Amino acid sequence: MNLQDAIAILKMVVGLDVNDSGKPLSPYQALAADFNGDGVVSLTDAIGVLKHVVGLSLTSAPPIGFLLTNLT
Repeated sequence: MNLQDAIAILKMVVGLDVNDSGKPLSPYQALAADFNGDGVVSLTDAIGVLKHVVGLSLTSAPPIGFLLTNLT
């Protein structure tokens, strides 16, 4: 996690193009942006990332999850 991640979350929250290429937001990007894991990408997530980056988090970063796709 870094400052660029927090900026990307802020772009998502206000509806700006996160990918800077006109490509739509992927479900994986939205999932990764949900820092606090509440199911909603919001300003709280950006603040959580910023606090984590500068060492102000009172809790550790949420665990990284993995999604399995194309299971047959």
